[in-house]
Amino acid sequence: MKVFTSNIGSGNANDFVGRTVTNLRTLSEPLSYFGVDLGPGRRLLPTAYTVRNRNSTSHVCLSWRLEASIDKVFWYQLDTRVFYVGDPNYDAQYEEVVERLCEPGFVSTWGVNTEIYREVGMDGFQFFRVV
Repeated sequence: MKVFTSNIGSGNANDFVGRTVTNLRTLSEPLSYFGVDLGPGRRLLPTAYTVRNRNSTSHVCLSWRLEASIDKVFWYQLDTRVFYVGDPNYDAQYEEVVERLCEPGFVSTWGVNTEIYREVGMDGFQFFRVV
């Protein structure tokens, strides 16, 4: 398995898949990401994924997309989370979730839209990234 990234703001890219809470983050640029290449011949069809906050309350990721690919060129969107959009009515619905996501080292597990698997009709994906 290999880890890839668009750019690193701090930390080591391999911390992305580690079990230790670190201060890993990308630079604050649009479409920054961390990803995983499972390697040739390895495929996965996830039904859920887990995200862990870095060991800090600043630079917290409150919106992201989980994407998957078979060729690292075309990406399928498996899940999207947007918890802060600047609209008080919308944002109030997720206030408790945002507070939890801002806790250092907080771990959360999210489901995947498995309907895409039937639409695409494939055996699984080799590449995954969080954008």
